[in-house]
Amino acid sequence: MNINQQRWVYVGEGGKRVRVTLLHYLPEGHILAYVGKTIVHAEKNVLQSGEFNFFLDKELCKIKINRIGNAFDYQFSVDTDTETPLNVERKQLDKQNQRKGIIAIASILSVTIALIVGGILIHQFFLKKEREENGAMAVGSVYIMPKENSYALLYNFEASGRIFSRELEYYRDPHPKAPNGFPLYTNDEFFVQYATASPNNNEILFDRPTPKQFQRYQKRAIDIHQKQHPKLSVEYCTCLINAAYELEKLDGIGFFYYQHLPPSKNKRYNIKTYKEFIISKKFRNATDKCNEIEMLK
Repeated sequence: MNINQQRWVYVGEGGKRVRVTLLHYLPEGHILAYVGKTIVHAEKNVLQSGEFNFFLDKELCKIKINRIGNAFDYQFSVDTDTETPLNVERKQLDKQNQRKGIIAIASILSVTIALIVGGILIHQFFLKKEREENGAMAVGSVYIMPKENSYALLYNFEASGRIFSRELEYYRDPHPKAPNGFPLYTNDEFFVQYATASPNNNEILFDRPTPKQFQRYQKRAIDIHQKQHPKLSVEYCTCLINAAYELEKLDGIGFFYYQHLPPSKNKRYNIKTYKEFIISKKFRNATDKCNEIEMLK
């Protein structure tokens, strides 16, 4: 009789070490499995591949027998997948630990992001402070450069005999809207504030169009108004737009510029704000002279 003998050491809670022994009697195929000196499994005629389970403390353990030709291979493992009370408890604990881990990671990320954003804001604050306390103004020209799938928005200005340029953002629209609500075109002009000691510290002020840019806005608004009302004369349209500008500055021009758009397309300037503005008492009073011009035509 030949006896195949295989031993493993199981390490349990607290580092407790327990010997697991398998005896396989050949050629009969009888097997005995021991935990320490206690038999936990006995079976006859095991001559093919198979497996059996037993509990060691609360752990479900498995011994797998693989027949390879006329030889046998033996493997011992702990089953952590089957839903035993210990495995269920372990999975619940794992989920709790995962949640705690996710919360901990999220907290760390939140703090990191807050520190980064805070650092950026503080840096921007000091840059702006330097521009305001030790800065100067220059005229900046906008350029919209076509790229492969978008358009780049740039501006440049002159300071200390040099030309400084800065790229802002990328847009899909060839005429993106400026923060003041109007579309941008190449060669549009706005004032740029820069630090005299370091002109690379600069910012284009879209709410500060140059006088030439105001004229461009007025001309574009006049063209749009005349297109919407082709029977009106250029002189009359010009008078209306000038009156709107005198009353509301850029907003007055914006009402006319976007008079054809629904509120869903532009919340600031649209057909509703346009109609409210042109029927207002202040606008009607300011455009009495315009009506006289039209009556003389």
